[in-house]
Amino acid sequence: MAVTCIKTCKCGCGQEMEAFDMKGRERFYIKGHNNRGRKLSKEHKKKLSKAKIGNTNGFKKGNKLWNNPGAKRNWFKKGEGMREENRNWNGGSSFEPYTTDWTQDLKRAIRKRDRYTCQLCGLEPATFVHHINYDKKNCDPKNLITLCNSCHSKTNHNRKKWMKMFQKLE
Repeated sequence: MAVTCIKTCKCGCGQEMEAFDMKGRERFYIKGHNNRGRKLSKEHKKKLSKAKIGNTNGFKKGNKLWNNPGAKRNWFKKGEGMREENRNWNGGSSFEPYTTDWTQDLKRAIRKRDRYTCQLCGLEPATFVHHINYDKKNCDPKNLITLCNSCHSKTNHNRKKWMKMFQKLE
């Protein structure tokens, strides 16, 4: 049985929606409602225009960076951009598939068990379900923990330290 949290759209329309999307991310607005009724002052519009002048990062409207092969190569020049040479490279583990046991129902059950609370910092609502031993194939509920976005990002570095810490929490 799926558990759903209901909350009200933050735009002020009063409509109710599910608190989390299908990927477990927290929702604040109904689709299309995030800029509803937002008025920008003339001063703010001028600041935005001024900030765009000289923008050379390649992410301008209509500029499809992914269609420019030369631009892609520039991103991966020396060391830090190359897979194996990057200090965070973990042998391509992010490309490994999850097992068929890794389902939305399992993730919802883990979040419900942990009361939608981050097990490290106590923040609510926490939406990320994390493998304690970093093994995607181990979907045992004892190996899964609920984390907030910030804590989940931290656990991607220095894995040995975090594995020891999570085992102490048990």
